[in-house]
Amino acid sequence: MNQIKLLLSLLFLLILNITTVKSQTKTDTVIQLQFPNEAVIAADNMNVLYIGMENPISVSVPGEKLEDITISCSDGADVRMVSFGHYIAVAYPKAKDVYITTMAKGKVRGYTHYRIKTKPVPIPLFGNIAAGMAELKDILTQDSIYAIQSIDCPLDTMKYIVKRYTLVYEPTTKEPMIFTVTGGLITQLIKDKLKDAQAGDEIVVMDVDVTKSGSDGLINIPTAIIIRILNKK
Repeated sequence: MNQIKLLLSLLFLLILNITTVKSQTKTDTVIQLQFPNEAVIAADNMNVLYIGMENPISVSVPGEKLEDITISCSDGADVRMVSFGHYIAVAYPKAKDVYITTMAKGKVRGYTHYRIKTKPVPIPLFGNIAAGMAELKDILTQDSIYAIQSIDCPLDTMKYIVKRYTLVYEPTTKEPMIFTVTGGLITQLIKDKLKDAQAGDEIVVMDVDVTKSGSDGLINIPTAIIIRILNKK
């Protein structure tokens, strides 16, 4: 009986020792993963800063109050705080790379590397039709010319209002017709001329002037779109 008790005691100590080692190993692993970079800097724009644009940045540090966090950036950009944990960064034209450092209570808690890209240029749309081919029935249902941000720019704050555009209708058998329109509306006159369009005729939307939402300055879009009409049906 005494031997059985002794064996049970030894077995209990062995199990306790194994559990402790596993616990310590797990704790050490977590510490090693967290220690090198504690700051959490959200990739609002996929870690890209666009030159001349207001790039949003979100910053936090686990266990720290947002009001105790400050950030700074390397040469190549300016950063200003919008609210606790939220910032706006504007990159300089000649910048290549920017590093943003996060501090909490005077201690460095992490950094993030941002790539620099040139300011994206908006592209025009004929209603919901981009460059390419379209059927006449679909073309005639469109009401306005729009401008949208290019696909590779994730800034959803960039919204444009069309102030003026030029549309060139190029029939295959007649002289081109040029329309210069104030505003973004596709006028009834344009639609009346397009009703007789034939397969192979082209519509060119060019020289589009827009304003950015919240700004009075005009932006000219250098990109033109060309739409080729497939058929009249």
